[in-house]
Amino acid sequence: EGQLLGSCLDAVTLFSDHYAAHEDVDYWSGDTVFPLLTGTRARGAKEQFTLTIGEASDPPAPVIALPAIDTARIDRILTSGFPMHGIVEIDHFYGASMIGGKYDRKACVRGVLVVDAESGLVLQPELGAPSDSIGSLLVRALLTAVESSQCLPREVRVRTGEYAAPLRPLASDLRFFLQVSEKLPALDEAKQHLHRAMGDPGSFGGVG
Repeated sequence: EGQLLGSCLDAVTLFSDHYAAHEDVDYWSGDTVFPLLTGTRARGAKEQFTLTIGEASDPPAPVIALPAIDTARIDRILTSGFPMHGIVEIDHFYGASMIGGKYDRKACVRGVLVVDAESGLVLQPELGAPSDSIGSLLVRALLTAVESSQCLPREVRVRTGEYAAPLRPLASDLRFFLQVSEKLPALDEAKQHLHRAMGDPGSFGGVG
């Protein structure tokens, strides 16, 4: 972290010097134009930066790794004879509350909510550690919701295609319809109640 901070200070210093010496240069001539500092470092030498003005590219789409499937758990659900009906909404979220030991690096609370779309009933949520992938949290939360409610959903709704990807193998195994929908009204209402209960100033969506 110290080396990264030092590189950031060197980059800012270079840009400040260039800005002071070239007052006629418009570094932000358009909505997508910005000054870009590129660093290179030779072995044993201090990092050197080059300043260019370029177009900002679109960020790459996030890739959510597919989690390992607990086949034994799925087999238990399939042989349990749970009825299939209803629609659930599922989403990953971050909260402003911090967790971590006294001398540990703190992290935001994160988890997954599963909510019955018709009744608004919140099924058992799944809280995750910073090391947990979003995909594994989504799968674990949905399996826990099925087991606790003793019911298989007819349809599962998620907010983005990235969140749908890790659930597709589960949809195939448990035979539910997976739907991507930008609007998850029952879940958003439950999330707002959860944030207020946790004392968060606002909600933080699930990216990443």
